[in-house]
Amino acid sequence: MSYCDFCKKEVNSVENRCPECGCTIYEESTSSDIDSWQSEVLDLLKRGEKIAAIKIHRENTGSGLAEAKTAVEKMAADYEVPASAKTGCAGMLLFLFLLPAGLFFFSISV
Repeated sequence: MSYCDFCKKEVNSVENRCPECGCTIYEESTSSDIDSWQSEVLDLLKRGEKIAAIKIHRENTGSGLAEAKTAVEKMAADYEVPASAKTGCAGMLLFLFLLPAGLFFFSISV
C-alpha cells in the first residue's frame, strides 16, 4: 500500500488516482513535482486566494471542481491555514456607501 502525497490517504498500488482527492499517484521519482504545486497551493491559501488554489489543484490533478475544493479545504485544515479575513465585495460596497453618507451627515451637523 502507498499513500497519496496530497491528502495522505492510503491508496492501492494499482490505482493511478487517489479516491479521496483525485491526485495522480506518482512513483517516488516525481515527488518533487508534487511538492512544488502543493507548496503553491499552500501559499495561495495563506494569502486567502482559495479559488486560485483550487484552480492549481485542478490543473495538476485533473480532478473536478467539487473534488478539488474538498481537497484544498482538507489541505487547509491539515496544515492549519487560517480562514481568510477578506471582506469581499459586500464589505467594500458597504464601506463605499457609508463613507459618503457619514460625510453628508457630518457636514449637516457642523
